[in-house]
Amino acid sequence: MNSTIEVIRRVELPKHTKNMKRLFFRYPLPMLTGSLSALLLYTLFFTIVVRYLTSFPLNVGDTVHAAAILSLLFTCFLIIFSRGKLGDHNVVGLFFNSHVKAHQLIIASYFPLYVFFQVLFFLTYSPVLVAFYLQGNAVVLYLLLLFICLTIVFLFSLSTWMVSTRICYKLINKYHDNFYLHAILFLTLLWLTFFALRELSSMSGSSFLLGAGLVLITALSLVSMLKLSTGFLMQLFKSSQNSIASKETKSYTLPQKRPMIHAALDALYYYRFGLLRELVFTFLVLIIVTFAFHLMFDATTFVYLYSFILNIGVKEIMIIAPLYIGMHYREHHLAFYNLNDRALTFLLPRLGMALGINVAIHLTFVLINYIALNQNFAFGLNAVASILFVTLVSVWVGFNFVINERNKAAALIGTLIFVGLLEFVLGNYLSTESHLTIFYALMSVVFLMVIKLFYVRKPIIK
Repeated sequence: MNSTIEVIRRVELPKHTKNMKRLFFRYPLPMLTGSLSALLLYTLFFTIVVRYLTSFPLNVGDTVHAAAILSLLFTCFLIIFSRGKLGDHNVVGLFFNSHVKAHQLIIASYFPLYVFFQVLFFLTYSPVLVAFYLQGNAVVLYLLLLFICLTIVFLFSLSTWMVSTRICYKLINKYHDNFYLHAILFLTLLWLTFFALRELSSMSGSSFLLGAGLVLITALSLVSMLKLSTGFLMQLFKSSQNSIASKETKSYTLPQKRPMIHAALDALYYYRFGLLRELVFTFLVLIIVTFAFHLMFDATTFVYLYSFILNIGVKEIMIIAPLYIGMHYREHHLAFYNLNDRALTFLLPRLGMALGINVAIHLTFVLINYIALNQNFAFGLNAVASILFVTLVSVWVGFNFVINERNKAAALIGTLIFVGLLEFVLGNYLSTESHLTIFYALMSVVFLMVIKLFYVRKPIIK
């Protein structure tokens, strides 16, 4: 335990505090403005939701069930999109050149993600807790139970990811990153356990069996983490080295025109970093969830859930591709400087490609649900402006923050929260869709100008 605390104190915390200090010292006014804007948006969101929830009595069972589903969705996304955080060379060096044990290193490496998960969920769920308090319920007990349950959920999700990694290795018998098999197996094990616990609790009619099941899951998670941690790390290290050693890099003949060169470079970056498989997998999971909700709930409830998926789930997929533009620029900025192109020559082809991917995602999702589930085919000027705004916010996040495999999941969810809060608040205060469309268009121009002036520039100006 002492080694775990030392790794957190000497490695993880300085790494994250250094990034935040760098941002605030380098861009003090934009960071202060962004922080105050986020605080204002959350305050407005908090007020609106509390006012709505206190207008009717809350059902404790439905609230707990919704919280469990939401926490599992958060952990699934965080674990899958941060799967490469332990493959870093610094982690490999720390493991082989220190006395830190494997399970201690895993716990310490995932501790910042666990803190982010706890803070994120409490911020999302705090309006419900305040509504409970205003209706005369004991909030302190709910807070304690919520903290314990979230810790169990995160621990079980992490251990399930380790178990699924071991099973994948036994099935394919080689050190190769089979993303689809790994992610499907992980989601299957996690959600089957959740549904088994839910059915056990509903059949027994008592919370005793549910508590016993949670204790059993915690014990199994700890045992699997202790037993599988060394093999999990060694397999992860060998997989990363094997993929680097056996990777064939082909040469490509690039077009002569400058915008086409940048478009080809961006497409090549997407292909080599496996971006398309993440987009396809997340999109397929979203389609499956939509069809499952259609079968599980009545028509009125499904309309609300479909609106939530369309406004939150699809936008989460839209954030992925534009985020890589800034990551690509940070990684290869010296090569881009040697091309000696203008900022818009660099930006516009990449923005066009990311915007095309996002429009295709939105159209495909809406069209599938229109044909299969008879939902409204909602795609107009407001939708295009919203997609453009989400794309440019994601591009700005990629340029402004140092994003890698260790914090990519947190960056994706943080961007989604900012966009979701802004759209939620604007939807309650702006009266017509035309006002929303104008606001999205103006803010998109502002973000484009900020990216062009502050980030895509020559090194002599820095």
